[in-house]
Amino acid sequence: MVLLAAPKKDRVTRFATPSVNSRPGAIIAGADGALWFAETETTAIGRITTDGTITEFRIPAGGVPTGLTVGPDGAIWFTESTAARIGRLTSRGTFTEFPISEGGQPMGIAAGPDGAIWYTNAVGTVGRLTGDGLLSEFAVPSGSPLGIAAGDGHVWYTVPDANKIGKMNSGGGFFEYPVPTRNGRPTAIVAGGDHNYWFIEAPLSGPFNPESRIGRISSMGNTLDFTTDVPHGLPVGIAVGPDGDLWFTDPPSSSIRSISTTGKLTRIKIKANGPTGITAGPDGAIWFTEQPNGIGRIALDADDD
Repeated sequence: MVLLAAPKKDRVTRFATPSVNSRPGAIIAGADGALWFAETETTAIGRITTDGTITEFRIPAGGVPTGLTVGPDGAIWFTESTAARIGRLTSRGTFTEFPISEGGQPMGIAAGPDGAIWYTNAVGTVGRLTGDGLLSEFAVPSGSPLGIAAGDGHVWYTVPDANKIGKMNSGGGFFEYPVPTRNGRPTAIVAGGDHNYWFIEAPLSGPFNPESRIGRISSMGNTLDFTTDVPHGLPVGIAVGPDGDLWFTDPPSSSIRSISTTGKLTRIKIKANGPTGITAGPDGAIWFTEQPNGIGRIALDADDD
């Protein structure tokens, strides 16, 4: 009798978008059990099922989609950074678009703790939009906000040019905390499963500038950061995985890595072509976008490469 080894399971599965040069960016898990992603080159929102079926929906106003979130209504809400609009897309492909302040550049977006949609505006404000289109904007104390996340009754945001993390309540009260690394430039931020908020520090390249890091801030504003161990890296996307670790994309090194909530880098390192967005899927896997037109799936129960 000959014993045969079980076949090795592939860790990464890849799918191509119908549009050849779609340049997918942000990706999130939808309320419908599928993954939704922004196509920055084709100005569309894409949907991919867990078995790889992809549908693309063209944005009526043609604005470049930047951030994505799932609203309390189950729809996909997104920012159009070049059209000064906030968009809403149902699972059936119906769009609604809401104009914001003239000259606005909405970037990050999140469902707030108050049932409204919150977004960052590069002109120096954080905005709030209700489901029926009521808009409010609040000027932040310093800089141009970028990333945004919600938790513990507040909205958290990053301010790269001021090197700060801010939080605000639904009434417009602000608190801002400096990032410990000089010139750290915090960008993306996500609420962690450990009741902290995790963010990317992406310093500008330069002979005396620090390396990129992954930062952590508590609800009380206590901060700590950890090296990514990627020379000349520049992380872009960050997400909480089903395993509780923080997963992040690093386009310059063409890799995806993860870090535990204690700050320890895991041994998993996935090669990818210009990976950008990343999220936990409804199937217990990690999903990511890569260039020029790829969607990838990382199986956490597969054998190591």
